[in-house]
Amino acid sequence: MDRLLEKEQIKLNLEGTTKREIMKELVDLIAKSGNLTSVKEFHKDILSREKKGSTGMGKGIAIPHARSHAVTETTLAFAKSKEGVEFDSLDDNLAKIFFMIAVPKKGSQEHLNILTQLSQQLMHHDFRNKLLAAETKEEVIKILSNN
Repeated sequence: MDRLLEKEQIKLNLEGTTKREIMKELVDLIAKSGNLTSVKEFHKDILSREKKGSTGMGKGIAIPHARSHAVTETTLAFAKSKEGVEFDSLDDNLAKIFFMIAVPKKGSQEHLNILTQLSQQLMHHDFRNKLLAAETKEEVIKILSNN
């Protein structure tokens, strides 16, 4: 999973205070990978996917994801919010840990494997706490590579 995430796709302190603002910041992180042919189209696709059902998983986690013609290669972004953001989560808790998964429309179901792997890791309290405590992008990458 860490092979899908570069330092440029990590943000340690999100600025947004609404779900829409957070989604835009995450899309901008994905765009830094160079794996989007159209930021606008991917943003539209990710919002469309979110309308089908919230990706707020509960326990302070949100994993927005979408398959899109605008994505050339599977890409991951990570960000966190100290205060937390309302994300229509299953348990009504504010989301503080965010992963965004961008997958080519014609691609495999790789995003489901990534989603499953992330979800399993994020259910562990220690893993979440390590991510929340990480102070550098390098720390985030190290945490993800060790799990």
